[in-house]
Amino acid sequence: MVERVVERTPLKGRRLLLLPLLLLLLYITNRDEENIHEGGCRSGSGSGRTVSRRSVHVNAPENDSEERGIDGKVFQSIEYVDQTKSRRVIHMLMSTLNLKPIFVSSKVVYGLYDNKNYSKFSKFCYSKNRKKKGVVILSNMFIPNSKFLVLDKTDNEIYDYANNKKGKMCEDLEKEALFIHSFDDISSKSLKKPYFVYEKDIDISLTEKQLNFIILSCNNKIKNAFKIEFRNGSGFINDHFSCEEQGLIEIYALLMVILGVLSVVYFQKRKELSGSKSELTESVHCAILFFLSSNILYLIHLISYAFNGYGFSIFKVLSQIYEAIYDCFVITILFYILNSKNNKEKRNQDTFRTALLYGVLKFFYVLYEIENNQELNLYSALHSVVALPFVVHRVVIAVLVYRNCKKLLKEKKNLEEKTTVLFDSFLYTVWILSIPVHYFFMGNVSLHFTHLFVHFCNLYILIYLVYNISERKYEALQSTHPYIEIK
Repeated sequence: MVERVVERTPLKGRRLLLLPLLLLLLYITNRDEENIHEGGCRSGSGSGRTVSRRSVHVNAPENDSEERGIDGKVFQSIEYVDQTKSRRVIHMLMSTLNLKPIFVSSKVVYGLYDNKNYSKFSKFCYSKNRKKKGVVILSNMFIPNSKFLVLDKTDNEIYDYANNKKGKMCEDLEKEALFIHSFDDISSKSLKKPYFVYEKDIDISLTEKQLNFIILSCNNKIKNAFKIEFRNGSGFINDHFSCEEQGLIEIYALLMVILGVLSVVYFQKRKELSGSKSELTESVHCAILFFLSSNILYLIHLISYAFNGYGFSIFKVLSQIYEAIYDCFVITILFYILNSKNNKEKRNQDTFRTALLYGVLKFFYVLYEIENNQELNLYSALHSVVALPFVVHRVVIAVLVYRNCKKLLKEKKNLEEKTTVLFDSFLYTVWILSIPVHYFFMGNVSLHFTHLFVHFCNLYILIYLVYNISERKYEALQSTHPYIEIK
């Protein structure tokens, strides 16, 4: 018998390290879904059951309740219908294999609340250019003496009203509502089941507004289990997407086309990359791997979300984590390349300290971002206080890069080398400062601009790094002066 020994490159061996990370994330996500029924503002599929809806209205109360609204239509109460056979089979198989569902709601929102005076369902913005009217479908437990309200108020304003703060009263919320449906005259004896499904068309005058949907019962405690679904009525691409979220699929589809084209160039450069320094080469390979994985996973989440309004929250979480890892890789590579110290040991120590601190700050921010599981926006907390530490640290890194650049310029005598140092330092510093600039000066830009800004900045630095390392251009940034670090 002849044994074949296959040599495994360091890069392929390191890829195996991703497997434990993926398994750990799957375990954490599944554990999180197990706790969905314990209360709080959770978004999830719970037991994995999805109810279907039929157009026949049954189990209606004897007298229609009064309601006030733009279009004056009356909600109808209808019963849940059993799961379809296909979902029963899927649920049975998953139960047999002891698997948890990994699809979690987004603009089909589930929740369990134990509040006082009011309970918030969710918020949504209906687009104006629609083929037909949008709709909200509310499924909730029967709560006596409660009212369903649609408002164009912010969360803080609603909180002040409901808790009688800043001179506002809970009862005044009804006067501010754009739509009210009262449950006062519904008798629990007339109900066959303790929950309802209410469907309401959204009038055109309520479009292009950020609407908050709540249930109100002043001076009472509210224990509510609900499901609320928002539909724009504008076709597959935009049906479940709020106004500000529409266009994300197109953006990421375009990005994947660009990445596909660039992948061809990347594979052509692999031979040149393999001839460069191994640590830089492997770092660039890993950065590319995480960047591609991040965008692919998020695009899958968006497509799934467009189909069912749920999406795959674990894919979104992995996308955010992978992008953070990519960001840490690139920061580390740039700081190492632009570190002017001739002493390799000191250079490695400085790079390690800087990268470690940045990684810790970045992942604290990402953990907070992951909690926004009802948001499609990957950067919903980018302008929050939580993001400030890692943003400030990027400014510090940019200052260190500038100081190193000045030292290198004093050493270099050749005009071509000086030009290379200036150009590369400028490009790298622009990328490092891109997030601080967005944080401090672009607080009011749209969701679409933020995603385009972040991803195209990441693309340009990745392209330039591949070119720079494959052509060994980075060597011009290294010092040959033995005492440059003490100047």
